[in-house]
Amino acid sequence: NSQHFSKMRIALFGGSFDPFTIGHADIVRRSLLLFDKLYVVVTLNPEKHYKFSAEERVEAIRHLYAGDSRVEVAVNNGMTVDFAKKVGAQFLVRGVRTTIDFEYEKVEAEYNKRCSSSLLSGISRTDSIPLAPITQGTPRQRSFIPYCPSRYADTGKMARSSRTIASTILFTASA
Repeated sequence: NSQHFSKMRIALFGGSFDPFTIGHADIVRRSLLLFDKLYVVVTLNPEKHYKFSAEERVEAIRHLYAGDSRVEVAVNNGMTVDFAKKVGAQFLVRGVRTTIDFEYEKVEAEYNKRCSSSLLSGISRTDSIPLAPITQGTPRQRSFIPYCPSRYADTGKMARSSRTIASTILFTASA
């Protein structure tokens, strides 16, 4: 079994996902073309104020990928490289929208390389140009008003869990 584990191409895609956006779903979709297993990891930062609890974010993302055994959703409140080692991930997937994001992720990738030389970082930009300027704040702000442009969210596939508060809106990509 450990032999099978080592042959699998396992990646980790971490972020706050508050909320999980079309851009995130786009990165998951393309990552699944490259990797056998993808851990979507809700990371916690005590200095951030979140709209949704970690449990709500995890539950909503799990709901989206319930039919795909290649996707595991988890929470991590420690170092990403430590979590990657724990699950056997060889790759970190990071998403960027702008050159500012790229510069930040480049520094993070260098740091992660120093912490774990066997962990490779892949930086991906969203496949769709209209998604590039969308920040997590944009859909979060849109969730407070009744109109939500379809270029930010697929309103036909907004996922809600029965245990998630009524105002929870998760923005997802079309299947």
